[in-house]
Amino acid sequence: MAFQRIGILSIGEMGYHWARVLTGRGVKVLTYAKDRSETTRKRAENLGVECVSSLQSLVEKVDLIVSIVVPFAAKRVAIKVAKAVTESGRRDLFYLDANAISPMTADEIGKVLQRSGVSFVDGCIIGSASKMDKGAVVYVSGPQASRIQDLGAYGFSVKVLGPTVAQASAFKVVYAG
Repeated sequence: MAFQRIGILSIGEMGYHWARVLTGRGVKVLTYAKDRSETTRKRAENLGVECVSSLQSLVEKVDLIVSIVVPFAAKRVAIKVAKAVTESGRRDLFYLDANAISPMTADEIGKVLQRSGVSFVDGCIIGSASKMDKGAVVYVSGPQASRIQDLGAYGFSVKVLGPTVAQASAFKVVYAG
């Protein structure tokens, strides 16, 4: 069954287009935007994205979190999510890191999240933000990566690279080279 409630961190350029595609297909999209600009919060509201009051509230309300932040913030965001998950007691959350990070960082993020009971999936996006449902591909890897293929129900093209965390991040490095 496709994810029904998806959290996006954050609603920047790529996150905006993810939210646009998802809300356009009836998915409940939420975000935590306290540390984000007024422009980001307005962008989210204009799409019908619910801005929640805390990260803990976000992890309690969604089935999947998609992290699409600037690469240097990816690990910091994952650590905050792991803490919120631990505090909430949540055990069935999926986390897709779709950032342009190194394979080593993907491994580190995976370990942090797995200690909190989160199902971690490494990912990378190849294609234009504005074409998330018209040609862009989300490549994923990790033991639970096949579950992310459920996003296909919402117009995303998802390809599983394999069962090992960091394969998707390594693919992005090779592709960019």
